[in-house]
Amino acid sequence: MVHDNLFRVLLYYKYNEIKNTEEFAKEHREFCKKRNLVGRVLISKEGINGTCAGKPEDILKYKDYVHSLEGFRDLLFKEHAIDFLPFKKLKVMLKDEIVCTRFGVDLNRKGEYLSPEEFNSFFEKSKNDKSIVFFDARNEIESKVGRFRNAVTPKIKFFRELKDELKNYAHLKDKKIVLYCTGGIRCEKASSLFLQDGFKEVYQLEGGIYNYLTKFPNGFFDGTCFVFDDRMQIVYDDKGDAVFADNLPEEKVISSCDFCGKKSARIVNDERQSMRCLVVCCEDCDREIDVSRVRFRNAQLKT
Repeated sequence: MVHDNLFRVLLYYKYNEIKNTEEFAKEHREFCKKRNLVGRVLISKEGINGTCAGKPEDILKYKDYVHSLEGFRDLLFKEHAIDFLPFKKLKVMLKDEIVCTRFGVDLNRKGEYLSPEEFNSFFEKSKNDKSIVFFDARNEIESKVGRFRNAVTPKIKFFRELKDELKNYAHLKDKKIVLYCTGGIRCEKASSLFLQDGFKEVYQLEGGIYNYLTKFPNGFFDGTCFVFDDRMQIVYDDKGDAVFADNLPEEKVISSCDFCGKKSARIVNDERQSMRCLVVCCEDCDREIDVSRVRFRNAQLKT
């Protein structure tokens, strides 16, 4: 459901060759600034990947602008209403890839799209057909807080690790593999990778979990959908409205604190680690162990 007095958030991507990426990014940045949009837009020779937010009229203009660009007329936007801006500023960045893989795939050969309705049909069939396997193409932390029932959830911290992880699933090569991710973009490369690695029959959820939940908020997805911005996690209620972070319904929480085991959907960066390391951590453990407040505390001690 869309409300007239709220902001809008867009999630979108499209693989389409961009020849002059610097000029493309410059024009894109100027348009977004003019419309006071905030968010994160990645641009590379292979296409565009973005999440942005703004007032309804500015978001509408932005969609018209993107659809006017050569090769992007059919780009699919996933959109919902929100009462706050989930980004502090605008970032339009040039990248080698719009999804970091560090492995090459042939995007001309990828898995067959399944609409949310077709995806549901596969789920119904899988109750009796054990040749159908649902496979999460996201990172481990994302599947901890939300996943499709009985799906395979690989133990990877970064998407680029999927290629090496596939050796652990060679026994599934003759199965019907149904891939899913947040918005669909990772499945494009993952499905190509699976086919390249010898998997015979591969499908992908069109528009990802994001698209599925807008149509089936109480379907076969359990938990919450993790997103990489200030919304953190998202679910949809029966009216089609998006619900975020601190307002998540208790019945939607399926994850537990990595430290005490108490039910929690709270994700923080473990700042005791030298590299970025997302963990599920309840408020009590965060206060006691100082998981996500280490940098702040240390900075205070030095002043």
